[in-house]
Amino acid sequence: MSDSSRVVDYHVHSQFSFDGRSSIDQMCRRAVEVGITDIGFCEHVEFDPGDGAFGFLDYEKYSVAIDEARSSYGNRLRIRKGLEIGYEEKRERDIRDWLDVRKTDFLIGSIHYVNNVANDPPQGWASMRSSALTHGYFSGVRKTVESGLFDIVGHFDLIREYVAPNQYKPSKVSQLVDQILGLMVSNGTYLEINSRRRVHDTVPSNDLIQRYLSLGGKRFSFGSDAHSNDDLGVGIVEAMSLVRSLKPKAFQLVFE
Repeated sequence: MSDSSRVVDYHVHSQFSFDGRSSIDQMCRRAVEVGITDIGFCEHVEFDPGDGAFGFLDYEKYSVAIDEARSSYGNRLRIRKGLEIGYEEKRERDIRDWLDVRKTDFLIGSIHYVNNVANDPPQGWASMRSSALTHGYFSGVRKTVESGLFDIVGHFDLIREYVAPNQYKPSKVSQLVDQILGLMVSNGTYLEINSRRRVHDTVPSNDLIQRYLSLGGKRFSFGSDAHSNDDLGVGIVEAMSLVRSLKPKAFQLVFE
């Protein structure tokens, strides 16, 4: 299968995630219906004891379900087994120990906590000062990349969802962001284009994608962040077309 014929969604949550609403089989069936060729499940794993995802994933049952899906869908669909890990530097040893005895096809590293505050209520980033939140978030992304644990950085500038447009000042963290992107280029980490977030365009922004490309970046992963089969693949074709239009000869997909 050529690169141009692939339609991938590598950010998919099933009922093995605490907030997933569809089974792996339902997701796979939907993927075939809408023309997705590669699906990557990345069930949530969090290490903060107060998080809803903490201890939720049954890794053994998840692995069995992936094997069953691969058997059922044969060559109609490439199925990858991944995880989305909520990275916190203070929990890195726990993350490494947990991963040491588990096998996956890929790992997404994402920031869901800044200064011990979770992105969603009951705590919520919305209660934090925008400047502290923005800097804390991208500092966490840098630590995520520096850890060397992850193949993909998830929803790189998710912070835009939680800061009012008139308060979001990307110029204040531009040097930090460029450091992160440069490190990703040097160590081969994939930049995720998250196609279904609530902001007006993709996550990351078009400007940030251009900066990544200008630094020599060419590795991309695409994901809808679907938590039900209704959302699977939403915006994926458009996101892939966007990146190809920006620099079509510098485009490498996960598992190429």
